[in-house]
Amino acid sequence: MMDGVRPEVLEFVEETKRYVYEELMPLEDEIERTDYLPPEVIADVAKRGYFGMTIPKEYGGLGFNLLETCMVLEQIHKAPLAIGYVVDLNNGIGSLAILHGGSEELKREYLPRLARGEIIGVFAMSEPQVGSDGQGISTRAEWRDGYWVLNGVKYWITWAERGDIFTVAAATDPGKGAHGGISVFLVPKGTPGMRVARRQKMMGNAGIDESVLVFEDCKVPAENLLGELGWGFRLLMRTLDEGRVKCCSLAIGYAERAWELAMAYVKRRQAFGQRLADFQGIQWQLAEAATTIWLSRLAMYEAARKIDRGEFAAKEAAMAKLYATEACQHVVDTAVQLFGARGYCRDYPLERIYRNYRSLRMVEGTSEIQRRIIWKQMSKLYDPERAPDERTREHAIRVERMLERALAVDRPYQDWGFRYLDEAAADD
Repeated sequence: MMDGVRPEVLEFVEETKRYVYEELMPLEDEIERTDYLPPEVIADVAKRGYFGMTIPKEYGGLGFNLLETCMVLEQIHKAPLAIGYVVDLNNGIGSLAILHGGSEELKREYLPRLARGEIIGVFAMSEPQVGSDGQGISTRAEWRDGYWVLNGVKYWITWAERGDIFTVAAATDPGKGAHGGISVFLVPKGTPGMRVARRQKMMGNAGIDESVLVFEDCKVPAENLLGELGWGFRLLMRTLDEGRVKCCSLAIGYAERAWELAMAYVKRRQAFGQRLADFQGIQWQLAEAATTIWLSRLAMYEAARKIDRGEFAAKEAAMAKLYATEACQHVVDTAVQLFGARGYCRDYPLERIYRNYRSLRMVEGTSEIQRRIIWKQMSKLYDPERAPDERTREHAIRVERMLERALAVDRPYQDWGFRYLDEAAADD
């Protein structure tokens, strides 16, 4: 048994692998051609339990922890991307805000239906001028006549056209910004004042609609506030930490599929009288790519385990997401290069894998945002005044003393009052 993973989940992972390779992958060409995911495919995936992995058993789900869910998603994301995305939504940002912040009534009403795949959950945070910087949300929610009234525009909303319930972030006290000024609301499909304005055409992601969502005096009842008033940014960040870890499973699944295609191809393709697989340079490229996938998986597992233990894991989630999405992009690029013209041609799967993959360095927070989060969290650990606990503070002091010893050689010159040995530079 793998640490933290139940035997029945490992069996579920193996069954998922068979299901993906034998039944779901053959659907990819048709989904790419039509740019549409048939409802019967969603229904087939739903009846196997994939929509309720993260939803607790008391609400009709399978009750998997994050690590177990990531192991399954890693296989699901080798299927056509639209399938993995809709599964990921109901197990992630489409349901987590309800699970973590919804009243018991809302949980009982919506979580069982999400788990059965009867409805699709949608997450609406991004705006025309707001992407990864959630604290800059401009959509407003004002209290009027017993309702929260929403006004604003949301961009890049995944599955907005086919979604059924929407988790919407809005500013309830703009002057407070992220610290008490943002709240999250649950808005069902068909609520007057909410409409999909247009579908946004993307470079890849066939079968997935990304759309503009408009709110015009959209009335939401008080009981549809998720969490406490002004608590929204904390709820969003908790949801996004888990979403970032699950995003690693998409990166790893896509990269491993590309790697497997390349591995099989180089053993068949002949050049200069021998197989590509017999060239040492090719062997080394694929060995390095395999190592990248393995390290990405380890980072994902460690971040997931920390969240499963109930620990704060913003740093680890950001590190895992940054490394997996950036490094695995190189794996996919390597596979395209080894396929040559076939890797660049739309008649073959690697071209669409390459196109689809590119979005991963932007969704759930760009790579630049992940670096910012990592720096912010790491800087606290090495600042004695901001350290989160006494043990960390003591180590930060040790590091300061270590630096003082390292710079001791400069002390005599500092005592002379010079910044540099060269007097001419003292006034720089």
